[in-house]
Amino acid sequence: MKKLILIVLAIFTIQIANAQKKPKNNFTTEQKAWIQTKKLTLALDLTDSQEKKIFPLEMQIISNKEMQKKARKNPETKNLSPDEKYNKIIKNLDNRIAIKRQFKQILDAEQFEKWKKMHQKHHRSKKMHQRKHAKHLKKNSSK
Repeated sequence: MKKLILIVLAIFTIQIANAQKKPKNNFTTEQKAWIQTKKLTLALDLTDSQEKKIFPLEMQIISNKEMQKKARKNPETKNLSPDEKYNKIIKNLDNRIAIKRQFKQILDAEQFEKWKKMHQKHHRSKKMHQRKHAKHLKKNSSK
């Protein structure tokens, strides 16, 4: 009887936990790009022509992120050789360099400096999150 109660309680707890998860925003790539472009417009005080030039860059950035996300979920990409990993990293860095150069052409000097600071903060917080996550995984795997 106690086991039955524990099983029912466990199922009930799982149901509540699943019900509390927030639904993800299932925006299209274009919608995500417009949202990001509008955020940049507010943060950097972009002109209409700058906004129109940045939108395709945001489309490119978001589609790259979505491809990377799909690749991470693919089990075949988890067993890459060192050369394949190297090429993947180089390709990613080349894309980031190209996008940075395009932003530098579109934005004026003050806007570009502000954009760089925004991205530095984002990457710093992302790295800290990855470190915390790695420590958490290490703790759980040693148990």
